[in-house]
Amino acid sequence: MDRRNELLARVYIVMMFFIFLTIWIVGKIAYISIAEGDKWRDKISNNVKWFDIQGDRGIIYSADESILANSTPRFEVRMDLLAPSDQDFNKNIDSLSYCIAKYLNPKKSKSEWEKILINGRKDGKRKKRRGMRYFLLQRNLNYEDITMVKKFPLFNKGKIKGGLIINRSTIREKPFKALAGRTIGINRKNAENVGLEAAYDKYLKGETAKRLYKRLLGGTWIPLQENDNNPLSKGADLVTNINIKIQDIVHHEVLNKLKETKSEAGVGIVMEVKTGKIVALTNLSKDRNGNYKERMNYAVKRKYAPGSVLKTATTMALLDNKFIDINSTINLNGGKMNFRGKIVKDDEDIGHGKPVTLWQAFVHSSNVAMSKWADIYFNGNKKARKSFILKLKSFGLSKISGIDLLGETKPVVKDPDLDKNNFSLNTIPWMAHGYEIEMTPIQILSFYNAIANNGKVMKPYLVDKIIKENEIIDIKPKVLIDKIADDLTIKKIQKLLKGVVEEGTARSLKNNSISIAGKTGTAQANIQTGDEEQLYNSTFAGYFPANNPKYSMVIVMFGNKKPLYYASQVAVPVFGKIVDKMRAIQAFEFEERIDDDRQFVNATLPGKAKGYSNDFEELMNYLNIPYKKTDKNNWTKIDKKFNQMEMNKFQLKRKTIPDVRAMGARDAVYILENLGLKVKLRGVGKVSTQSLPPGIKIKGQTITLNLR
Repeated sequence: MDRRNELLARVYIVMMFFIFLTIWIVGKIAYISIAEGDKWRDKISNNVKWFDIQGDRGIIYSADESILANSTPRFEVRMDLLAPSDQDFNKNIDSLSYCIAKYLNPKKSKSEWEKILINGRKDGKRKKRRGMRYFLLQRNLNYEDITMVKKFPLFNKGKIKGGLIINRSTIREKPFKALAGRTIGINRKNAENVGLEAAYDKYLKGETAKRLYKRLLGGTWIPLQENDNNPLSKGADLVTNINIKIQDIVHHEVLNKLKETKSEAGVGIVMEVKTGKIVALTNLSKDRNGNYKERMNYAVKRKYAPGSVLKTATTMALLDNKFIDINSTINLNGGKMNFRGKIVKDDEDIGHGKPVTLWQAFVHSSNVAMSKWADIYFNGNKKARKSFILKLKSFGLSKISGIDLLGETKPVVKDPDLDKNNFSLNTIPWMAHGYEIEMTPIQILSFYNAIANNGKVMKPYLVDKIIKENEIIDIKPKVLIDKIADDLTIKKIQKLLKGVVEEGTARSLKNNSISIAGKTGTAQANIQTGDEEQLYNSTFAGYFPANNPKYSMVIVMFGNKKPLYYASQVAVPVFGKIVDKMRAIQAFEFEERIDDDRQFVNATLPGKAKGYSNDFEELMNYLNIPYKKTDKNNWTKIDKKFNQMEMNKFQLKRKTIPDVRAMGARDAVYILENLGLKVKLRGVGKVSTQSLPPGIKIKGQTITLNLR
């Protein structure tokens, strides 16, 4: 009995101990939660926090699915030098130092790394140096690097036992660098985003997830879980209409002309006529150091007085109202006319004192003719003025193009009712030749594209489709206006635009490899400011091939100075070179045939060339180009004649220097070296000039060939 009571007493004592302990613990918890709750919650919130982590952005592709913009993960490797046990650290430090020096950060030797890590661990233990819990080993690593690092000795034990700390971040890369840089756009934190990155942000951005991070003594936040470095679900991908080859051509031709003229900025846009697809868009402007970069989207944002390219709209209004016809005549008053105290001048005396037809006035870009006709038919009273403005609006000139980029600037088309204070009796004649009206390059292109498309205004667009996992969203072409004028008016305007190239202000394009139609425009940019040095904006808008348009294009060069400032000097050559190079990379897309026997229109045949006869024959047979060979010589010179190429004998003389201009570099070097000359080459392409003239006697000289 005594034994039983003794056991019960012991049980009661133990039980009472645990009861009192439980009461104490509950009380302590209650005290901490209630009395000290705010204090401890503040400490936890200051050291452990949920962060919103954004998933990777989607990829932006070109038309051929080359990557234009991509989110690339980058990793930073650090080490908690105090985390591993002494046994693990001492066992692996030698081999770990070797791996760091060889594969991770070779700026220090294996022995240096070993000394740094050992001393860092000692200092951290002795002085509790906070940096030793987050010691940096290397930055800017990729997935392959991280996979390798995780296999290093000691690090293969993970974060807790091995001390390995990996931080993941993402950078947005553009593999083609500046090419279409402003069009693709920029995605930045705490700053304005632009381009496709901004316009399609809701599709491109990845999902957001909350992840728990802890703060180290140094104030750095690191993820609490190992899988926090795994990528989240990324955003949708964009497939654009941008053709990388065409984009590259437009970019460099605009850039080359800017460097030559030292102009302020340049824009080049190429659009598919039937669909509205933008296949190339370049914006280059000068920075403070004088370098040209993609800094602002001038194509969409910069409105300006377009000058004579607006004469096309004035002429359309006159033709559509049946006021005049192509053969209608007008007296130019010697190329100068006073409109109520303001003088309008022509750059050349077109009529030489005689009346000129609309054809002559248009193709030679007479300011006087357009202003005078507009003044006669559209400026007699308020109703007439209103009818002119309504015509311009019916052409779509008062609306934005609707391109899928943010921030397109609205055009300025003055209205006699809405702009009473700024609408004078001279507004109509000045609008007629491209002043007192403002448009952006994309809006000008949309108008000319409609002419090429027989009157249909297409909505320009850059993104063809959006892809999210297995879902494809197609962006279809959209007709904004079905007809801007009747068919007869459109045909007459198309004829006039061809005339500009055939015998007018853009006649330098007449012998281009592709037939072109379009209009030049030169306007003084600072006419209102009265600045001492005059600046000009030069434009050429058109389409090609002229008879069956596939592409439309606008070239605008801003801030040109004398003597190189006319559109015919600045914008037209850029347009022509782009067309030639597009023809070279997409020859079959530009074939214009005159019958079913695959005969080429003369304008589509290659230009003059010289070289090895068999090479030319193989090439023309392969491309199905008709040709005629007049002799059996090994070397030939070719040129187009009627609707075929003609191959004639290229005469070589043993003792005199031949004319190797228009010859490929390989053939030219072969011929000249066999004649005993030493050859130096400059540039790429065909021979454009040679340092020694043809016909002089060969004496073993050195000849320099300039290629382009």
